[in-house]
Amino acid sequence: MKKLLMYLLVAAVASTTILTTSCEKDDDDPNAADAQTKASMDYSTAENSWKDIVAVNDESANENPGLGKNTIADGILGTCAEVSVDSSRNPKTMTITFTGNCTGNDGRIRFGKLNVQLYGKYHTKGSYAVITLDGYGVIVNGDSVKQEGKLTVKNMGTNTAGKQVFDLVVENHKVTFNTHSWTWNSTRSYEWTDGYNTPLIAIDNVWDITGSAVGVKSDNTTYSLTIVKPLNVAILCKWIRAGSINIQYNAGTTQTLDFGSGNCDNNATCSVGGKTYDFKMN
Repeated sequence: MKKLLMYLLVAAVASTTILTTSCEKDDDDPNAADAQTKASMDYSTAENSWKDIVAVNDESANENPGLGKNTIADGILGTCAEVSVDSSRNPKTMTITFTGNCTGNDGRIRFGKLNVQLYGKYHTKGSYAVITLDGYGVIVNGDSVKQEGKLTVKNMGTNTAGKQVFDLVVENHKVTFNTHSWTWNSTRSYEWTDGYNTPLIAIDNVWDITGSAVGVKSDNTTYSLTIVKPLNVAILCKWIRAGSINIQYNAGTTQTLDFGSGNCDNNATCSVGGKTYDFKMN
């Protein structure tokens, strides 16, 4: 099976940190403006982490077909990641361990484990994988971003456009930063727009992501999130390349994050109250 499971996996632990505060800037208070813009950066970090989790799982499951560490030269795991498989169990199990602060070939620093149960051959319609995070996290700008929760990835077959589609259900995903955390549940659809037919090549994988989420911040603020324009992500790009998201807090104020129109860069905008502000994705 292709690296999809892994890319979807790592890609998924990446999904919604902006929820910690509004992106609206106070023009009279630079410090408040910086704090609020930081929330948008947090969100992009979380969004990218789920993308990353899916990617890690997919690469690790590439040789079973689907089980065993990927030996392809352009893989992202690196030598410090260890993959163990128990094929005697039903379902088959796979453990991906990042010893210490493990730097992958993609430059990301990961720690902890991903525990995976595989039901059927992943490339077959109807098959699915259940991924549980075990002390897992990433290092962002020198700080640990810890993540908890469970992710189910299901092969839905091809859509009317002939593209492979995987549905993701995220349960009790919690992202913990140094000073705050938030928890959410989400349903998403990953359309594999490029790279599905080249199982020995990792660098050509591209997805369009749609879906929604609901959750609560550590200060008890509730929020709901809807992907308005599909999020476009590619294995070769560290950031979300295109798409937009609406986030509503306490069923009130709505802010829009726009990730651009396809360029691989960390530029994004946050719009609220008729104003638009620039921010940089982590």
